[in-house]
Amino acid sequence: MRDINTIKLVTFSDLVITIPFSTPSMIAEINRTRAITYDSSNILSNHYGDRSIKFANNKNTLLHEIDNFIKNK
Repeated sequence: MRDINTIKLVTFSDLVITIPFSTPSMIAEINRTRAITYDSSNILSNHYGDRSIKFANNKNTLLHEIDNFIKNK
């Protein structure tokens, strides 16, 4: 199995979708890669405040954020 470098993977991505409280969203923000944190449980609220990381706590919001990304690419 090959080693996967998370920093390189995120840096070379156009969009990163992560689970809440995970490091890849922070790496994305530092490298100015768009990031969406998705809470499929719909329990959490946006804990990122005014940061560049988007937050979605349901499927419709996630799809809306992805659609916005595609339109603004």
